[in-house]
Amino acid sequence: MGAQDKRRPRLLILSRYGRKGPSSRLRYLDYLPHLEAEGFSVRWHGFFSDAYLDLAYSGRRRLAALLGLLAYLPRLGWLPAAFRADIVWIEKEIFPWVPAWAERALTRAGVRLVSDYDDAWYLRYRGHQTPSLAARFPDKIEQVMTTSSLVMAGNPVIETHARKAGARSIMLVPTVLDADRYVTRRHQAVEAVRIAWIGTAFNSAYLTEIAPALADAAARCAIELVIIGGAGIDLPGVPIRYMDWSEATEADELARCDIGVMPLRDTQWDRGKCAFKLLQYMAAGLPVVASPVGVNVEIATPEVGFLPRSQGEWADALVRLAGEPQLRASLGAAGRRRIEQDYSLRVWGPKVSRALMDQIEPTRAR
Repeated sequence: MGAQDKRRPRLLILSRYGRKGPSSRLRYLDYLPHLEAEGFSVRWHGFFSDAYLDLAYSGRRRLAALLGLLAYLPRLGWLPAAFRADIVWIEKEIFPWVPAWAERALTRAGVRLVSDYDDAWYLRYRGHQTPSLAARFPDKIEQVMTTSSLVMAGNPVIETHARKAGARSIMLVPTVLDADRYVTRRHQAVEAVRIAWIGTAFNSAYLTEIAPALADAAARCAIELVIIGGAGIDLPGVPIRYMDWSEATEADELARCDIGVMPLRDTQWDRGKCAFKLLQYMAAGLPVVASPVGVNVEIATPEVGFLPRSQGEWADALVRLAGEPQLRASLGAAGRRRIEQDYSLRVWGPKVSRALMDQIEPTRAR
């Protein structure tokens, strides 16, 4: 065999963020050890920096937008590496708000392109609040999907859309986690039951969807809402504790809570979410209470929690769990088992790595 045959296949990851961006960390960077074990030589570049996210999360949107504009130059600098790669794995798109010329050029050059979606990102273009922007690239994501040799879809809603768009090959890949990082909660009677919500400042407004239920539950029993990573919101009558988010402490913070919640709205965007919050709660051994929207219905089964449809059902579920530590323990244990079986990086790391290798094996000896 020649030296060219022996080289490790080159994989370039073009993610949207670095480790501070949940989607990039979980769907790309956490896979690095598995990719290297599969035989890849891996390089990666995140489009938006951690500084951009810090500004955006703190509400300094104009400064974040300026920093975002500056991000196009470094990404341009990575294009030569993309053309030298055997496979380029992209998060949603290579350049935001730019036609899909880079994706098409890579494909024409013989580079295998894999695109990955954990949200219904196609709605960000056609549903943009600025009509001129919505009209500019209405089918951009569909174009990227059809250009890709493989589309990785985070849930069945995105999978269905990719199929309708004409994607050549689709793999359903849920957003998973490293279960070994999570210590499970030991449930017992407590003075005040801690209800966890974890997420970004952008998404903490979802809690207002269940504000009446939280207030009702707080009036009927002792609870405390623990918001990890979210910004200040107005929830009258609800005791709230705010916790800063960090990758190093999130698992420990969840292990100090008793229940995990994930309220959503029944919109096209929310139906395309991957329910990662639920997986984190379940990994920590917490029972879950979630809106019956999208993939939540598949994950929050009766064995692991509740899917209330009204404010009254939300309040009743929270009050019941608050008063029954044994129920919290049994639901939490079932959720942890489900994570280890179906949503663990230990399970999915080899699957995704092999799927990527399968994309280039036929051309590896070129």
